[in-house]
Amino acid sequence: MRRNLTTTVVAALILAVWAPDASAQTAYVGATLFDGTGADPVENAVVIVMGDRILEVGVRGEIEIPEILPVVEVSGKWIVPGLIDAHIHYFQSGGLYTRPDVIDLRGWRPYETEMARIEADLGETFRRYLASGVTSVVDVGGGYWNFGVRDKANEQLYAPRTAVAGPLVSTVSRPQMDIGDPPIIEVDSPVMARELVRKQLEYEPDLIKIWFIVPRELKTQTASRCLTSRQHRRHSLMWPSNSVYQSVIKLLPVGIMATIRALRKESF
Repeated sequence: MRRNLTTTVVAALILAVWAPDASAQTAYVGATLFDGTGADPVENAVVIVMGDRILEVGVRGEIEIPEILPVVEVSGKWIVPGLIDAHIHYFQSGGLYTRPDVIDLRGWRPYETEMARIEADLGETFRRYLASGVTSVVDVGGGYWNFGVRDKANEQLYAPRTAVAGPLVSTVSRPQMDIGDPPIIEVDSPVMARELVRKQLEYEPDLIKIWFIVPRELKTQTASRCLTSRQHRRHSLMWPSNSVYQSVIKLLPVGIMATIRALRKESF
């Protein structure tokens, strides 16, 4: 009898610890569910959520909703998977003054003023992504300021999950945007490439951005080898951006794992 009682108590304790807490769950009812798998949309759907996990999905009338659960009526709305924007730059506003290396309007609006506004508006930028259905972003390069933006985003509820790179490892410089924390740094030797990557690794980047604007044989074959050999030891992602097909092809044998931006069609 004592053994049976002990077993019952232990089983009850295990259930208390591991069973989902119904009071922490919420049922969203009535929306049209698009799950992104290719299946047809589910009308009048029920989605039961606990914390940041979806526990159960079904159709109203076919899935049991415990009476204790708070129910949120979302009829007329859509529930879709969060979108991922895999190419953003937090340091760029998208406005006229954000790229003085392309259109130099610093005489009308100093670049320092532009960057100060971008930083001040980060909270609104985060919320705008969520309002657009974007729940994760990849910032593919900016100044070391980027790592603080990542921390701020990932500490907030109303912000997308954020992965970032630091300054672009580049074949060109962009002095117009250098106000103390340049988003683009030119490397002209394997030694400089190693130093730049080593410094970024201190911030635990999610990826390293290589920006080849023109095909330069020496930098493609030497600096990239130095970058990839060091980066592979840290298991981070090398992510080159290039508009010249031949340069991308030359990077493949040295360990580049992904490419971004469109390639010139005439290069194929």
